[in-house]
Amino acid sequence: MPKITQTGNSHGVVIPVATLAQANLTAGDSVVMAPLQDGILIAQETSASGRMVAAMLDSMDRYAETYRTLASERLST
Repeated sequence: MPKITQTGNSHGVVIPVATLAQANLTAGDSVVMAPLQDGILIAQETSASGRMVAAMLDSMDRYAETYRTLASERLST
């Protein structure tokens, strides 16, 4: 089972070769990552999923206050 390791000020995970092959990833590929409630989504930067994740993260950064307001309004109803 892969574990999170610390390297300097960063952290890393060694991804098994079989998992990389299933995800169509190889060493050196550019990826995007998005935090999920119970994990992290990793996608190729150039894939449709990767572009969607990048756009979602950009939107969350740009409109963070709007999302917080909408979430609090939804929770209060």
